[in-house]
Amino acid sequence: MKKCRVLLGAVLMLLIFAVSCGAKTPAIDAPTPELTAELPPTPDELVGNPTQELQDADEPTEPMKPTARPQQPDPIVIPFEEGQNTETEYTVSQYHPIICDSIIIGGFRNGLWLTAEEVTPHIDGTELYRYYDGLKYIGDGFGGTVYTIDGMDFVSSGTPPYKSIEDVPTMAIQICADWDITPQTVAEQSLNNDTYKQVVKDVLARYGLETDDIVLKQHFRIDFEGDGVDEVVLYAESPMDGWIHTAYEGAYSVLIVRKIVDGKVEDFVLHIDITMDYEQAVTNSEYGYEPLRYFEQVVGFYDLNGDGTSEILTYMQYSGGGQYYIYEIEADGPSYIMGNGWSITA
Repeated sequence: MKKCRVLLGAVLMLLIFAVSCGAKTPAIDAPTPELTAELPPTPDELVGNPTQELQDADEPTEPMKPTARPQQPDPIVIPFEEGQNTETEYTVSQYHPIICDSIIIGGFRNGLWLTAEEVTPHIDGTELYRYYDGLKYIGDGFGGTVYTIDGMDFVSSGTPPYKSIEDVPTMAIQICADWDITPQTVAEQSLNNDTYKQVVKDVLARYGLETDDIVLKQHFRIDFEGDGVDEVVLYAESPMDGWIHTAYEGAYSVLIVRKIVDGKVEDFVLHIDITMDYEQAVTNSEYGYEPLRYFEQVVGFYDLNGDGTSEILTYMQYSGGGQYYIYEIEADGPSYIMGNGWSITA
């Protein structure tokens, strides 16, 4: 049985590698992939369910470390190089496509969010994009045209602002907009903050997992609404135990937005994945082997609809696929907007 599991793990890794190289299949519909019987709650279920007030987290325990806002040209000016089509009119599309790792996530037009299906027909390869690698602004470049693999639509690379192969980010974020995409300063905070480790511990306990093994992976401070009150975004996950996607008893990952609502500090859970009982999880697994892990981390904070406030862009990774999600932060808390991605189908 152990040899079978090892062989199965190797086959899955080969499949993941093949998909990451371009053989991607249609996105799943639900915000959380339906590949295991032990599914985490969906974003719609989580974001509207805050905890009771916890200890006040408004006073940071260490100095803030703001990252410099990227310098963005306005208006966008792209120098043409020899061999490019200088007769083509490159513009900021009125549909404002959002592209992540060549995947069309959606867009925005006339005050309305647009799904990938609504945006795709309007992408013709004449769009200008601002490229990001997480919080880092890379530069401006041209997007490409739409192509389809197994029913999934992608945007070809076009002419991105990469000078060499070393400059290509792991996840290239392309945003077609002529407004300030990063209007709020993002402060990356300490990952050894006991106050916020306790916040994570309390949230996990709320979902039934009692553990002292709290490992912060991301810790940000940002004033989403520009009202002078910072929000805190936390991502934590338990250590790996062998293959990255195999869960074990007590394994977890959790993404939290900590926000003051009506004078009270509340914790909104955007994602949580917990394995409480390993043997039961194996029994419940569709394939009868180790339960799988899900990881949803912050990719960046961007104003994707031009309203002057930042949304959260996240990436959900799991064995056999990945999904990008957008969340909007309002006075009463975060809400799920939309997402798209790829998965290996049976």
